[in-house]
Amino acid sequence: TADALLQHPWITGVVSSVPLKTAVQELKRFNARRKFKAAVKTVQATASLLGRARTRGSSLAVDNTV
Repeated sequence: TADALLQHPWITGVVSSVPLKTAVQELKRFNARRKFKAAVKTVQATASLLGRARTRGSSLAVDNTV
């Protein structure tokens, strides 16, 4: 109802009990973890593709003489 809506914290302006600094730190930690997981998945996918290329004797196999 409209009365219930007017009592909602977003409307009444009741602030969160979590300090903004803490929320920002948690968001940074979340994003760092997400980026790390994406990097791990990229390495895993690359290793898988290179392994498949080597087993097939493909000319796409990477030369490891660096």
